[in-house]
Parts: sequence; structure tokens; C-alpha cells
Amino acid sequence: MNYSTQVLRKCFEKAIEDKQAFLACKHPKSRTVHLYQSDLAQEGKSKIRLQTFNAEKPFVEFGISNHIILAAEQFTTRTNFKSSNRFEDDFPQYRELFDKAQKFLNEGNSKVVISRKIDKQIAVDVGEVFERLISTFDNAFVYVLYHPLFELWIGATPESLAEVQGSKLKTTALAGTTTAIEGDAPKWRAKELLEQEIVQTELIERFKENEIYYQKEQTTNFKYGHLYHLKTDFTALFDSHQKAVEAVSILHPTSAVCGFPREEAKAFILEHEKHARELYTGYIGIVHEESAFFYVNLRCMKISEAQLSLYVGGGLNKSSILEEEFEETNQKAKALLDILNGG
Repeated sequence: MNYSTQVLRKCFEKAIEDKQAFLACKHPKSRTVHLYQSDLAQEGKSKIRLQTFNAEKPFVEFGISNHIILAAEQFTTRTNFKSSNRFEDDFPQYRELFDKAQKFLNEGNSKVVISRKIDKQIAVDVGEVFERLISTFDNAFVYVLYHPLFELWIGATPESLAEVQGSKLKTTALAGTTTAIEGDAPKWRAKELLEQEIVQTELIERFKENEIYYQKEQTTNFKYGHLYHLKTDFTALFDSHQKAVEAVSILHPTSAVCGFPREEAKAFILEHEKHARELYTGYIGIVHEESAFFYVNLRCMKISEAQLSLYVGGGLNKSSILEEEFEETNQKAKALLDILNGG
């Protein structure tokens, strides 16, 4: 075990023991790992902000009392992937939710995102899984988080909610999911293109409603493990850094994790999903004096003792097919479960 791994494990174990907030993370394409510690009482200049899916509940924020930077290459580990077993015990429950969602869509709503919570009885070495995620998902925000209110979470999310530099905010419309043979370009169907169009349209409406000037970039393909998504970047300008940070509340939750219209889709999810999403499809934010980074919490797991709860979901519209949507969530779950099975 090298020095960086020892530091990570020591800090993480102390956080659990003392019930102090802790975040270890690597930004996409970054070569450094950041360790943030707090005693929940200190008021530091930098803060970690945690928001659940239900934005009607206030976000939780803690000041950073200690910040350690380590080299990402010190955490890379070789993983021999082992294909995950099928995990379809909850198909009847998913089918019931899918049918209710189709009724919701037939009432004139454009999109709704439904999710699954897959529980596994398995002991997890958090430090080892964190290293494997760093090695596998360079294009994602990889993190391990502990907070007394939310307990322990780990994940590798492909989606940035917002990045703030000074008074400039950059956000992303990320939607649609498919696979492709290595070396081949993904082929997008009308269903995925419509998903992406809805997310873009909603962002534009938010900007216009709040009289925010924005610029839109060209849509590109985004690779995440063996999956592809459609990605469109937007940039908005504000009068100050503080106003740019505050604007994040306007964006969350996006139609990529909720649906459209937003309020109707959110109400449907809160009423009909049998599990609480908690931090899944919420966001993790790192706020500094002149910069801030907010990531939508996707492809994530909650860990408690010998149980792991993995959250995955997907967007539905009227053309969605039950078996295809369920298999999409299987593929998203597989991206993380293969990491757990690797050795």
C-alpha cells in the first residue's frame, strides 16, 4: 500500500469513527485527488454542498477544515473485470412503475425519469473500490463521501450540473444512452435524440425565464465506460460569482434526472417510486471563493455495513419500450457492479 492510499484510508477511517464529514474526489480528466475534511463546526472559505433529489428540502453544507491534494496515479490499480450476474429480481416492480409512467406520459407530459434501487448483501472495501473507479472512469467525477446525515456514498458520475469560474457558469445537457462496438461511432435513434432535445429545451427555458444570457455549444458524443451519451454544453454570464453559484438552484433538478414538465415529473417520482432517492440524482458541490463545481450524483452506491444499495435510472417518453428501458438500467448498473466484482 503506497503513501497516498495510506493517507486516504487513514482520513476516511477517522471520519467514520468521529462522525465527521469527509469527501475524497477526482475531477474528470484530472491528475489529482482532493481530500476534504471537516468537523462540521468550522466556517472555512471553501464549502462542500450536498443536495438531495428533492430540491424543496434545503441543501446541507459544511466548511472545509483540512484540504489534502494527492497524485491520482498513486491510486491506479489493475482490475480484472468479472461480468456481473443478472440482477432482475425487481423487474415486476419496475414494470409496475413503467406502466404508471406511460399513463403519466399519455396525459400530455413529455418525459419522466424513473429509477431502480438494487440492494446487494456484500462487504465493500471502499478504498479499493475508489481506486478501481479512478482507474476505470477518467472521464467522470469519482468520489467517496461520508456525512452523518447521509452516511457513506461512492460513485463515478458522468454528469456535471454546473462549473462556475468567476461570474461565468457552464452547464451541460446530458441525455440519451446507447452502446457501440469499440472504434465505431454510436448510432442514435429518434428516442434518444428526443431525450436530448427535451433537456436542452428545458435549460433554455430556465435561462429565458430568469433573464440569463447564455451561449450553446454543438452536441457531441460522451463516452462513459462502455456507454455513450449525448452532451451539449451551455455557458451563462452573471454579475458576480455569488449570483452564478446561486443560479445552480434554478437548474436542479434538470429534466435529465427528473422529466418535463419538471414540477409534474417530480411530483410523479415522489409519489410513485417506492424507494427514496436520497442523494441519488441530487448533487455534490465544491464551492470556493472564485470557483465552484457541482456534479449530479449518478452511477452511485450507498454503503452500510454489509449492504450496498446501487441506484440507476433512465428517461421515458411515449415511445419507450419496457424491456429496452430495463436493460438500459442493467447496463448502467453493470458499469459499477463489474468494478465491485473485479480483483
